[in-house]
Amino acid sequence: MKPSTLLATLTTLATTTLAAPSLPRDTPVIFKVQLSNDLSGKNANVDIVPNTGAKTFAQLFGPAFGSPVLATSLQAVTPGATNVRCVVRNPAVYGDLYLNAWNTFVDLDGTPQAKPVDVSAFSIECSL
Repeated sequence: MKPSTLLATLTTLATTTLAAPSLPRDTPVIFKVQLSNDLSGKNANVDIVPNTGAKTFAQLFGPAFGSPVLATSLQAVTPGATNVRCVVRNPAVYGDLYLNAWNTFVDLDGTPQAKPVDVSAFSIECSL
């Protein structure tokens, strides 16, 4: 092999190796949700890390909404393409509501009109 060919081959190999993408990082999956009060116009976003257990709306939104937490709906702001599934529970009512990449809206007041309800005791738990 000619020295120029060998040098070109080694240079190409080194350049290609250095240009390869680094290994992906283990960044946590974040599921951002927004609680809204359609009557007052108040809303707040929170980031939920899946597989960290259930959190009440008072814990998540109390600082932004005050007490009690009055709201009408919950939306997925950045559902992404991940397989995050969130379960919303009202302790006073049997049954669960689901929030994910395909079902991005939950009506919390249960009426067509905007009627804020106290959602302080509601909880949300997200999992992968």
